Amino acid sequence: MSSPQSSSPNVTLISNDNKNYNCEYISSTTSQINCLLEPGEGLINKIQIKIDEVESTTEINFKYGVPHFTSTNAIQIDRTNEFSTTGIIYGNINDTNGTIKFIFNGKESNENIITSISNDETKLSFKLPNICKTSVKLSIEVNNIISNNNITITLQPTFVLAPSRSLTKGSSLHIVKYLRYYCKTIYYN
Repeated sequence: MSSPQSSSPNVTLISNDNKNYNCEYISSTTSQINCLLEPGEGLINKIQIKIDEVESTTEINFKYGVPHFTSTNAIQIDRTNEFSTTGIIYGNINDTNGTIKFIFNGKESNENIITSISNDETKLSFKLPNICKTSVKLSIEVNNIISNNNITITLQPTFVLAPSRSLTKGSSLHIVKYLRYYCKTIYYN
């Protein structure tokens, strides 16, 4: 005798103009279902929720969220060009239909710099392109929706020690300490 297999429910949001929005099942409890809604934007008026073949009888308004930084600054990791920040609705790094773009000082970066996004879309790690500035303002665009706030990233330079050569035995040694920022031209759209 085999036990019945439980399968994940199919969850769909249906708009009043009969457009279906698929929501990929993630997990559930006895009182709620968590699912990943396909990329979209704006307000979807008067939706009904359909789970498997059962459709809700009430209609609600649904609005896609806007990316938002909850941290006031990005944390630089070990004086490298890698940073992490917290927020909401950072997008899904594995979503082949969605897009995630970085906007530095109001200009979109052409480089793919994301190193990771947490599954709940609240933690973002990225490598800052090499620039010759001490700080930049960062916004993020997820599926064509720009974050409603930005953060300023202040770069911590790498310190390089450059000892002078000792001319004779017993002469003084001078160590010059200078700051090094990694510099590179960034091409924007």
